[in-house]
Amino acid sequence: MTINQKNKEYWAKRYELLKDEAMQGADMTVEELSANFDRTLRRLTVEIESWYKRYATENGIALEEARKQLNKRELADFKMTLEEYIEQAKREDLSKEHQRMLENASIRARLDRTQALYISVVHEIERLSKAEDDSLSQLLRDTYETTTYKTAHLTQTVLGEYNIVPKVSKDVVDVVIKKPWAPDGKDFSGRIWDDRTKLVQTIQNDFVQSVLAGDGMAKMTENLATRMNVSQSNARRLVETETARIYEEAFTNNMNDIGVEKLEILATLDRNTSKICQRMDGKIVPIKDAKPGVTIPPFHCHCRSTTIPYFDDLEIKGETRASRGEGGKGKSEQVDGELKYDEWYSKYVK
Repeated sequence: MTINQKNKEYWAKRYELLKDEAMQGADMTVEELSANFDRTLRRLTVEIESWYKRYATENGIALEEARKQLNKRELADFKMTLEEYIEQAKREDLSKEHQRMLENASIRARLDRTQALYISVVHEIERLSKAEDDSLSQLLRDTYETTTYKTAHLTQTVLGEYNIVPKVSKDVVDVVIKKPWAPDGKDFSGRIWDDRTKLVQTIQNDFVQSVLAGDGMAKMTENLATRMNVSQSNARRLVETETARIYEEAFTNNMNDIGVEKLEILATLDRNTSKICQRMDGKIVPIKDAKPGVTIPPFHCHCRSTTIPYFDDLEIKGETRASRGEGGKGKSEQVDGELKYDEWYSKYVK
């Protein structure tokens, strides 16, 4: 029998809940990144305060004083710090470029005070960006895999037929998560490292301007906190948008494999719904035309819209479920009611 309106709404809600589950993973990653940003801000604040107290006089610190060469003792102390940075960079697998920068600095005979501070700032932000890149990469991999299996289970339940689902290929996931999809042609990793470069440059510019303006230590650290908060907001937006995009990519690919030909856009309609999501709600999109950011969500940052199978093309086969043998072949057996996800996963994925 064709799905009636009541059944359609029920299954649509089930799909919507899967999207909500995926976004809960994004929330957990955002919390982790927030903790990393807080730790980095504390370390940089201590670094700048220590630097300022070391070289300031009663009248503050002048740019000329800030740029004086480190004396022999100061240089020796900083090179010991550089050795720690180099070891940390290797242990945390920071970029080769960053490791070369640290090694080159460690063999220089002359460094001035601002250069020493710059290296310390860059090192902390490099570690922060690497952690962000790693966390988001793992989140996107997990989201793609989980979405594939859970939407396959739900769609097979709707169709009344449970079949074997191939294991998600790591190579396929790599291609999808690294695919540039926005108009600027950047992937998520490129955005992280672009933000890292801008953050370092902005902090350094703020620092020089503060010295020239005669700002005290409090103003310097206040500026630092402001810049870090902006970067943290960028990170949160990136996590949420990329997670939504990967969910839709995995969902679309899975529907295509199952044989669903069309998708329907489902928007969350309330006062916060954007104009574009209001316009796109209920629109039917052929699978072949599905493109995140254009014909399917996310249509913008913090987009809450999602896609569901076009139910008018689907049929429900009753309260019992047909269960095929290995590889989807052989005589079907009837399963009493809906298979729970864990049971389905054990039988049709593992």
